[in-house]
Amino acid sequence: MLFLSAEVVEHLALEIREPYATLVYLLAYGGLGWGEAAALHRKRWQLLRSRIEVAESLSDARGKIHFGATKTPQLCCRGPKLPP
Repeated sequence: MLFLSAEVVEHLALEIREPYATLVYLLAYGGLGWGEAAALHRKRWQLLRSRIEVAESLSDARGKIHFGATKTPQLCCRGPKLPP
């Protein structure tokens, strides 16, 4: 597993085209995996509370897309705290 420094995350977010910089920050600081981020639904975003509920994950199995529970039950329904 590779961890990026805050400086590298900032550089990456500045280099990528909009609106994907927000996704870079979410993946880096929210601790979400790609499948979890891809499965997010608008109804699970609580922007006034700076929270996102992670309740499912997206996976590709034999060429078919599936929505399902996160890999680790403890991670299900976690809510990473977002910066303001």
